[in-house]
Amino acid sequence: MNLKREVIWVVLFVFFCSGCATIIHGTSQEIGISSNPSGAEASLSPGNVKVTTPGTITLKRNKDYAVNVKKDGYEDAGATISSSASGWMWGNILLGGLFGLAIDLASGGGYSLDPQNINVDLKEIQKQISHEGQ
Repeated sequence: MNLKREVIWVVLFVFFCSGCATIIHGTSQEIGISSNPSGAEASLSPGNVKVTTPGTITLKRNKDYAVNVKKDGYEDAGATISSSASGWMWGNILLGGLFGLAIDLASGGGYSLDPQNINVDLKEIQKQISHEGQ
């Protein structure tokens, strides 16, 4: 009987020390990156992450990312992925309290990345026509 009570307390302690957002959607998020035309190299910083378009990458939720897309014969293009507070953190007010909030903030689970999909239109580099000798 005493062991049963201790197990219940441990379960309750773990439940209230877990962040709601971390439990619901984890500490990382998949982001889709595509380009027109496809086959470009997208590099993200921080982290020096690279992917060929179209592709999907998994990123930590608690950072902002700069995206640079390159392809030979086309001008470089960029985009930004922004991190902001997730609506799931409100679950901490109802269920997890300050412990859950602290866990969500420390783990990154309390954030969400936006946009979830990036599509970049690359502009073809116009070749200069030489008019020498005219």
